Amino acid sequence: MPQNSLQPGLPLIVMVADSAKKVRYVHDEMQNFLDYPVSQCFGRDLSEIIWDVAEHRLNFTTDERERELFFSRGGEEYRLTVQRLDYGRDHSMPEITVILQKNGDREKRELELLRQSRIDPLTGLLNRASCLQEINDLLNENSLKESALLIIDVDNFKNINDTFGHMYGDKVLAGIAYKLRSIFEEEAIVGRLGGDEFLIFLFHILDETAVYQKAGIVARELQTIQEEGDNRVTVSNSIGIAFSPRHGTRFQELYVKADTALRYAKQSGRSCYSVFGDKISNVLPLQYVNREWLLDELEEIVYISDIQDYTLLYVNRVGREQFGMKLEDFEKKKCYQMLQGRNTPCPFCNNAKLMKEKFTTWEYENPYLKKYFIVKDKLVEWNSRPVRMEIAVDVGNRLIGDHATTAKYHMETVMLESLRTLNSSDDLESGINHILELITRFYDGERSYIVEIDREHGYAHNTYEWCREGVPAQKASLQNIALDAIPYIFETFNRKQHLIISQVEELKYTYPSEYQYLMRRSAHSLFAVPFEDETAFTGYIGVDNPNINQDTIRLLDTIAYNIANEIKKRRLYERLEFEAGHDTLSGLLNRSSFVRYQNDIQKKYGESCGIITADINGLKQLNQDFGHSRGDETIIAVTGIMRSSFPEGEIFRLSGDEFVIVVMNMAYKSFMKLVKHMGLELDSKTSNGVSLGTTWVEHLTDFDMLLHHAEELMLVNKQLYYKNSDEVRKHYSPEGLKLLVHDVEQGYYRLYLQPKINPETGTVHSVEALSRYQAPGHDLQSPVKFVSLLEKMKLIRYLDFYMLEEVFRLLSRWKSEGKPLIPVSVNFSRITLLESDLFQMLTEIKSKYDVPCDMVMIEITESIGDMEHKVIEAIGSKLRKAGFRISLDDFGADYANMSILSIMHFDELKLDKSLVENLVESEKNQIIVRCIIEMCRSLHVDCVAEGVESREQLELLKDYGCTTIQGYYYSKPVEAEQFSI
Repeated sequence: MPQNSLQPGLPLIVMVADSAKKVRYVHDEMQNFLDYPVSQCFGRDLSEIIWDVAEHRLNFTTDERERELFFSRGGEEYRLTVQRLDYGRDHSMPEITVILQKNGDREKRELELLRQSRIDPLTGLLNRASCLQEINDLLNENSLKESALLIIDVDNFKNINDTFGHMYGDKVLAGIAYKLRSIFEEEAIVGRLGGDEFLIFLFHILDETAVYQKAGIVARELQTIQEEGDNRVTVSNSIGIAFSPRHGTRFQELYVKADTALRYAKQSGRSCYSVFGDKISNVLPLQYVNREWLLDELEEIVYISDIQDYTLLYVNRVGREQFGMKLEDFEKKKCYQMLQGRNTPCPFCNNAKLMKEKFTTWEYENPYLKKYFIVKDKLVEWNSRPVRMEIAVDVGNRLIGDHATTAKYHMETVMLESLRTLNSSDDLESGINHILELITRFYDGERSYIVEIDREHGYAHNTYEWCREGVPAQKASLQNIALDAIPYIFETFNRKQHLIISQVEELKYTYPSEYQYLMRRSAHSLFAVPFEDETAFTGYIGVDNPNINQDTIRLLDTIAYNIANEIKKRRLYERLEFEAGHDTLSGLLNRSSFVRYQNDIQKKYGESCGIITADINGLKQLNQDFGHSRGDETIIAVTGIMRSSFPEGEIFRLSGDEFVIVVMNMAYKSFMKLVKHMGLELDSKTSNGVSLGTTWVEHLTDFDMLLHHAEELMLVNKQLYYKNSDEVRKHYSPEGLKLLVHDVEQGYYRLYLQPKINPETGTVHSVEALSRYQAPGHDLQSPVKFVSLLEKMKLIRYLDFYMLEEVFRLLSRWKSEGKPLIPVSVNFSRITLLESDLFQMLTEIKSKYDVPCDMVMIEITESIGDMEHKVIEAIGSKLRKAGFRISLDDFGADYANMSILSIMHFDELKLDKSLVENLVESEKNQIIVRCIIEMCRSLHVDCVAEGVESREQLELLKDYGCTTIQGYYYSKPVEAEQFSI
């Protein structure tokens, strides 16, 4: 376009039209904006000329006085103002004047603000108000032309937000917007009405069948399956359609009817479109891959095809542009038809040779495009089936084969070799280093390099280099170079110019800092070219001290473009890989990474391991009360505390409020000290604190079990938070806890006693307290019926402490009645024993009663042995410190963890019933029981045999020296009130 004479901010009348919108005057300045002589404008409709100039429709209604249009040409931005003038007395006076103005800085800021007011910030589509205005303008001007309004609603979108979080939901909406733009390109108005509702307005349609075809494509293309960890949500959509003028000629009329059709579509099932009044159609669900947009980001042609029947499944944006396709064009078509112009499969097709492990690379000239390509093929997974993915890199018009050169490193050969290297190298760094070597040798230079620009922080970084033998490497010393220290280089590239310095000495006085910068690396001459990302240059590729081929800087231009594109592509993959493994908000590793970590952790078995599970208390309520931004701030704060507390640990954010920290090879005391410090800081820096569960083991053998223990502790502490927090109690009402408290208060949980007998004297040695449950009108239930459920609900602590208090109450009553006191044992769940306030609760309960603590024995199951030793020691210490005796219950139930006897001192060991049950018949059981009894005698531990029901069992146990018998042979459990010594 020729340079125009408009000055920024100064308006110029460029066209005048009469009341019928026929052009009567055109300024010569308009020649700079038209592809034909200005003389051809006279008598034509003003809206046609404006479209040719600004590619905007002039929708000037009879009641409007002024309308503004904005457009860009030749890198400049313009404002076009169309004004209607009053008639006055002279009815021949022109009615419409068009004023053109080049935007200055102020106008550009105003334009940007205007753009922002029209655009939905999340999706980049037109917002509701802008859609309404543009559609009504079109309908006002062309009310009789056939048009269609489509309202699209994303089904089940709330489930996406609830399952994956709102930020994930935002990504889904942005992806939908991207697909809609790809489907409709420039032929429609595409907007977001709000929430999960989108709008498409198709103007001047050929027929209604074309609209149905588009609706089918939309319904199919927007179907996705969102997965993260174990969570999986299917996203479909419903579409309502109304036609103009059949259903109305104003936006509001069409919207009401399209919305009515949308409701019918939703009622008819997922992935349906419905036309107001007469048509409903289902689109069969297809599991389309969620990231076609990734393929569309690439600058190479990429297509996906079925390896069995050659059906073309997807062609990316570049491919569609090259072949002149739209998304619907290749539906159910064959790849050889659409891409090669053949009626039969290609004779050179290599589908049978494709592999998942690596690309197959070859060269080919496409007859359709008449271009030469380096082609990379590979088997990939697409909707759970193997398909062909082909990437075609354009290398120009048959560069290969042109060998008419005497130079060893002819430019075209180097260009082709660099392309081959980029597309065949799995390692980007080694590939780029090889290309830099090619460049250095081609120019007979000393050093070639790539410098990347960090505009945000104002630095340049030398990221790649290749040096000839004997030339010292410079990359390490060329990091964090301030951009203001290299003004000449920066300004040159900012102007999108090549940098050619034949003598660095020329910069000595004009750019002294740059002169020193270049001389430090012995660069006496150089040339370099920039590469860009979007509109700004992001780096450059250069050669120091070139000696030959200095007139072929075009080589660097071509290679710079290809390298920049490859870097962009690889970094896009890296970013996607990072996002796939990391949480977007916190930057921590996500659930997918945690699953991979679990699978690989076996390599670290035998090392010490500490696990912390964490749950932010009241995060959901915080989001509801103060908005998600407050919740996000809390998550970020928690993340910072965790990172500073465990900088060497692996930290995962598993879901909205749930975290896991894994720390390897840290001593127990150091680990617990850091956990305590982190807990205090989390409590002080967050509104409701964070519930933590902590486990540690000296030699890791079962990661999942260790994690399970930590989760149990965390959930117990979570229950304590809900119980103790007044603020939370207003909003949180755990039904299970309410029911348990009610049943306890009503006396449905009862205390039963079963005696333990000295077999030599037949006297009661001690008793075991057992719980039973009986609601009115129901049978009595044993603990098997309710304990596991309470453990699962993390409510067992309430029953355990209730039963303990009942035992103290019973002993206190016996004492006041003058009855002899005998030891009573009470069962405690492993979950209760893991609670942080165990010692506090035991102390509080015993302090209420004047009963010797050694009259109460806490029974813990043998399964505690699969816990880490330090935790077992801590539990034993707490129980002993509180003054209680300890009994090991169910010894031998699954396996006898002998090490537990060396970690904790027990007053009593109870043989599991399974050992006693077959004692008479099983010689193996007899040997095992005899050995355990002998071991107890040596350890000075009382041995109790549970489940004794026959005389034969009793006699064998007496012969083996068992000191205490418990079972139906002597007595079934009886209610405490009926029990007598």
